[in-house]
Amino acid sequence: MDRDVAFCNDSDRAVLDALYESAGGEGWTHSGGWGGNGPLGEWYGVSVDALGRVTALDLTDNGLEGQLPGHLTRLSQLMELRVDGNALSGRLPTGLAGLNLRVFRYADTELCTPADESFQAWLGGIASHEGAGVECGPLTDREILIALYESNNGSEWPRQANWLTDRPLSEWQNVVADDAGRVTRLFFLFNNVVGPFPADLDKLTHLEVLELAGNGLTGSIPPELGSLGNLTRLNLDLNHLTGSIPPELGSLTSL
Repeated sequence: MDRDVAFCNDSDRAVLDALYESAGGEGWTHSGGWGGNGPLGEWYGVSVDALGRVTALDLTDNGLEGQLPGHLTRLSQLMELRVDGNALSGRLPTGLAGLNLRVFRYADTELCTPADESFQAWLGGIASHEGAGVECGPLTDREILIALYESNNGSEWPRQANWLTDRPLSEWQNVVADDAGRVTRLFFLFNNVVGPFPADLDKLTHLEVLELAGNGLTGSIPPELGSLGNLTRLNLDLNHLTGSIPPELGSLTSL
C-alpha cells in the first residue's frame, strides 16, 4: 500500500484495533484481517474510501461482547455502523452524535440510548436507524470519565494512573473527588487529550475546577457547560477550539 494512503488511515486502524481488543475479537465469528497489518478494506466487515478511511462497519451477528467503545467516535468518515445481533450492553457513546451516520443498527443488543434531547434528535435524523428500544438511566461520574478516556486518546495520556480500574475516582490521576465520590476537579494540563470536546462533562454536577489547557481539543465549546453552577475555574487555553464562547457561560457567577 502507498505510504501516504497508509498514513491517512493510521488513526482509523488504531480505533479498529482497540475495538477488536475491547469487544472480545478473538472470539468473533468472523475476524479475517483483524489484528493484522493488511489494508483495512480487506478486514471483515470494513469498507473504506479511496484514502483508506473507514466509511462502513458491518459486524452484525459476529459475537461482539461488552460495551460499544467511545473511541469509535474518532472514525470521522464513518457513515454506516451495524452491530446488531451481538452481546453488547451499556450506553451508546454520546460522542457518536458527531458522526454523519446514514445507517445505524444495534437491534437485538442491550445497548441503551441516552435521553439527551440533542442525542435523540441526532438519532431521529439518521435515514436508517434500528435500535434496541432501551433508554439509559442517568450517567454516573465514573461512566463519564470512562467515556472521556475512550473518546479522547486516554491510552496515550502521559498521566493516567489508575484510570479504568475499580479504585475510587479520587485515586485516578488528575481527578479530585469528594467524600461521596463525586468529581470536583479535573486537571488535564498538557496531557495529550485530543479529539472533539469531551461529551457529558456538564453532567459532573459537583465540578468546581476544569483544567484542559495545552491539549488537542477540537470543535466548539458546548453551551451545556453553563449548567455547572459550582464551577470556579475553567481553562481551555492552547487547544484547537473554534466558534464563539457560548453566552450560557455568563451564568457561571462563581467562575
